[in-house]
Amino acid sequence: MIRRDLHRGVLCSPPCARSIGLALALLAGLVGCIGRNPHYGGIRSDGAASDGGTSDQASRDVSLPPPEDSATFDSPLQETPIDPLPPDAGGGQADVVVSAMDATPDDGSPPADTSAPDVAGNDVHTDTSTADVTVEPPDPNCGTRRPNVDGVLNADGLVITPDGTLYYSTNDKTNGYIGRLLPTGEHLPRWVPIPGDPVTFGLAFDKVRGRLFFHGSNSGSVQVVHLGTPQPAPLPFVTGLTRVNDIAVGLNGDLFLALQGTRGVLKIAPDGTRVNVNNDPIGTTPDSGSPAGLNFWTDGTLYVGRHGTGRVMRILMRDNREIDRDLWGDANMWGNGIVFDSSKRLYVGSYSDTNAGKLVRISADGTKTDPIFNSGSYASMAFGRGQLSCYDLYIAVPNGKMIRLTTDVKGALLPF
Repeated sequence: MIRRDLHRGVLCSPPCARSIGLALALLAGLVGCIGRNPHYGGIRSDGAASDGGTSDQASRDVSLPPPEDSATFDSPLQETPIDPLPPDAGGGQADVVVSAMDATPDDGSPPADTSAPDVAGNDVHTDTSTADVTVEPPDPNCGTRRPNVDGVLNADGLVITPDGTLYYSTNDKTNGYIGRLLPTGEHLPRWVPIPGDPVTFGLAFDKVRGRLFFHGSNSGSVQVVHLGTPQPAPLPFVTGLTRVNDIAVGLNGDLFLALQGTRGVLKIAPDGTRVNVNNDPIGTTPDSGSPAGLNFWTDGTLYVGRHGTGRVMRILMRDNREIDRDLWGDANMWGNGIVFDSSKRLYVGSYSDTNAGKLVRISADGTKTDPIFNSGSYASMAFGRGQLSCYDLYIAVPNGKMIRLTTDVKGALLPF
C-alpha cells in the first residue's frame, strides 16, 4: 500500500503533485535545448568545446571526433576530458599524415594546416584554404638523358646547345673536325670537317643566331658554322688573329676571345666591330698568366683562367669595357676550362702535356678550393642542359676520352 501510495503521490497533496510535474517537464525541456543548441556552452558533435565552453579540446589545431565509447558524461553540463589523438613515445602528438579531405571538420570550416614544415627537397605544399596540392613542374632545361661519351676522343672545344646536343672539336693530326653527339646517343665524330686546321681552340654557341664559333690555329681566323644549313661547313668570320686560347659568347651574341699573344680579351660584335675589353695586359708574358679559359656568371661578370700559371681573374665590365678587376679563389694553375654551377661554384680544369693537370672547384665566395682530380689534362667544360641531365658536367680531354662528372648541384643556366 505504501509503495502504491508513493507511486500515486499519496505523500503529496494534489496541488503539490501538479507543481512537481510541471517543474519536471520544464527541466526536461531545458535539457533538450541545451543538447541541441551549439551556442549554449555544450559539446559539439566533433568533440570540441563550443563558443561558450571551456573544454581542453578548444586549444588543438586539429579537432577529430572521439570514438563513441571513449568517454561517458555524468550530466549534459559535465565533460570528461579526452585525447582523440594517440600520444607518441614522448607524450606529445603522434606524427600522423592527414590528407586535406580527412582534416576537414564536420561544421564546414576550413581544414587545419596539417602539412609538415618545409624541408630541403620537399616539393609538395598544402594550401590550407583550398586544399590544393602544388607539385613543382619538370624543369625544361634539365632532362635525364646520359648518352655514352666513350667515343668522344681528343676533344678540346666543347659546347652543349639548349636542346642537349653536344658539339666538340677534335682532330686526326692532319685535319680538324667538329663532332656531334645527340642526347639519344647518335654520334658523328666527323660531323663537320675543318680541312688544313688540325689544331682548333675554343668552341662557342650563339643561340640567338644558331651558329658555332671556333678558332683555327693554322688559318689564324675565327670561323663560323651555321647549324641551320643542310650541309654545315666552316666559313671565315674574323681573320688576322693569332694564339686565341678560348671563345665565349656574351649577351646579344657578342664574341669574347682570350688572346694569349697580346695578353688581352677582345670583344667582337655581330657586325664585326672590335673592342679591347681589358685596360691593362693580363699576365706577365704570353706564356705566364695570359688569358686562357673564359666564362661568364649570370650577371655578366667575366671570369678569365690563366695560361701557364695564375689565379682566375674576375673582370667587371660596363658597356663591354673593364671598370674593375680582382683575383678569384686561390687555385694557381693553368685555367684551361672554367664553368659555373647554379650555386656559383666555379669548376676549373688545367691543361698539362704530362697529365699533371688538376680539376678543382672554387666555393661561391671564392674562399675555398676543393680538389676533384689531382692528375690529368683538361680543356673546355659544360654542364648538361635540355634533354641531358643538368647535374652532369662534361669535360673535354685533349689526349683521351671525355669525362662526365655527376655533381650535387645543377649547372648554371646562363641567359646567353
